[in-house]
Amino acid sequence: MRIIAGKYKNRKLCVPEDDSVRPTSSRMREAMFNILMHGEFGGKQVIDARVADLCCGTGALGFEALSRGATHCSFVDASKKSLSLVEKTATSFSVGAACQIIHAQATKLPAAGQPYDLIFCDPPYDTPILAEIYASLKQQNWLKAGTLIVTELPAFGVTPPVLEGAEEILQRRYGKAALHVWQIVGANSGDTLN
Repeated sequence: MRIIAGKYKNRKLCVPEDDSVRPTSSRMREAMFNILMHGEFGGKQVIDARVADLCCGTGALGFEALSRGATHCSFVDASKKSLSLVEKTATSFSVGAACQIIHAQATKLPAAGQPYDLIFCDPPYDTPILAEIYASLKQQNWLKAGTLIVTELPAFGVTPPVLEGAEEILQRRYGKAALHVWQIVGANSGDTLN
């Protein structure tokens, strides 16, 4: 598994030897970042942005964001094994200072020092917990007006939850996976969502 574009293009990510993690496919990552870097978004939620990668697994989405100009990424996972891989990749890329490693359930996040511009959330397909994750993000100060939440869900058999205070602005299917993008609505860009 490699970084697709940016300053770390073609650099290898540390990945598990078994199939304990379902990494976001290169096709889906490319689709996500094409949407974020071009068109109406024009990279503004990535370049010089604070990013979080929830249920991060290998950290592929967070490292892709750092490669494309994000200044910070918080990697969150309940698996110490996954976070160990993230730490190894951060060391390999010499980006440790831009990374925060958080061992936690995405449904029970710690309080954020400041909110994020972009949040990737790739929960396990067999656990429909996106609504719980969103509640934790709101409660723990991870969101502000304008924050994008980008998630990968199964394309079939799952109805995306209604996230109060967020507007679903994009939904696209790629094979068995679906990309969903929500944006936090608010009076002023930068206002914290509580």
